[in-house]
Amino acid sequence: MQLNHILCPVDFSSHNKSAIKFSIELATANQSEICFLHVHPPALFEASGEFDVEKKSIDVLDEIVEFTEPLSGNSGLRIRNMVEFGLPVERITGFVLENRIDLIVMSSHGRTGFGRLVLGSTAEGVVRHATCPVLVTKATEESAGESSESGMEVHQR
Repeated sequence: MQLNHILCPVDFSSHNKSAIKFSIELATANQSEICFLHVHPPALFEASGEFDVEKKSIDVLDEIVEFTEPLSGNSGLRIRNMVEFGLPVERITGFVLENRIDLIVMSSHGRTGFGRLVLGSTAEGVVRHATCPVLVTKATEESAGESSESGMEVHQR
């Protein structure tokens, strides 16, 4: 399997760092382009009344660079940082189709029970609807503590 384009959704959580690190390792090993994508959910911009999409995009792009750059270092990778607005599962799976993505590497927050029922699972939705393989890094106690070890699940579609 040739990995030319890897997508790593960014949600700025501590759990997300293990997915970012793994996507960088894969991209380096395969000389792939990596795209860090943040999807800004509708509730966050509809509730604010006035919403400047261009300003928010620039702010979020700066946040993506700030969040991912310490992990990617001076790797020389081809990196794209993108912001989309909408429902995360829909935008992530749509982005895959629009950009010929070969693999998605994303984190799971590890919610169970009521929290998962109420908040849903973006990772689960992406696994169900993506047209490419999805590698999910599981949330572990160590993931918040910057460990490089993480549990991973690979889902092939």
